[in-house]
Amino acid sequence: MGSTEQTIDIPAELEKNVCGFMDVNLHKIERTLQVTMIERDGSVKVMGEEGKVKKAISVFENLVALARRGETVTEQTVNYALSSRFRRARRRYSKSTGNSSAARPPVGR
Repeated sequence: MGSTEQTIDIPAELEKNVCGFMDVNLHKIERTLQVTMIERDGSVKVMGEEGKVKKAISVFENLVALARRGETVTEQTVNYALSSRFRRARRRYSKSTGNSSAARPPVGR
């Protein structure tokens, strides 16, 4: 897959909550999904492989939705958003391949 970039807007009043202190939440998403995220002036630019960028945008949009409902975005919230994103992807893969074991997490993790 080729490299791509997308920009997503974030309301100024939610920026600190969603991005985290010193952008710690963005860095967590970057490390986990192997993308680059740059936050500036009410938007976040996400760069990387197309599939990974789409996943990062989806996780980020989920965090923005939580913040809009008044929830505080914590490290645990980010971890959950990332893990639920992986579970959905694994389920889609198992349905497309007919491999039911792909939907289960590896043993010992």
